[in-house]
Amino acid sequence: MGKGIKPVIPAIMKFEYCYLYKAVLPETGESFSLLMPDMTTESMNIFLREFKRYLGEREAVIIMDNAPSHRSNSLDVPEGIEVRYLPPYSPELNPVERVFEDIKKLLKNRVFRQLEELEEAICQIVRAFTFDRLRSLTFYPYIREVMGNF
Repeated sequence: MGKGIKPVIPAIMKFEYCYLYKAVLPETGESFSLLMPDMTTESMNIFLREFKRYLGEREAVIIMDNAPSHRSNSLDVPEGIEVRYLPPYSPELNPVERVFEDIKKLLKNRVFRQLEELEEAICQIVRAFTFDRLRSLTFYPYIREVMGNF
């Protein structure tokens, strides 16, 4: 090969994904997480069922964005869970997005050879979050104000 000529090396880029579903109670930092293979209505329904199981007799209001899986007519919201939607194109209002940002920072510039390695890394990060850390990330001033009115 001559000088100044870049060698071409064939490579196959393969990407696999997993999705973290998470609910956080901003006032206390209590949370529930589930790692899923996709972002479909079926997976969202599984998350909601498992979240309700976690809640037991408690009730919850869950704030969601307008992702298709959150707005589907097939969404099956268990009794005791109320869904409220954010205005369109306003992810900055969703407290859990700051948690996702934190997780992404910790995963940045890392390469995982297998999807299972990524899943394990995400699980380790999620397990390491303290109530105080989750509270500091999610207890927005507008939520504090609303909570003060109860």
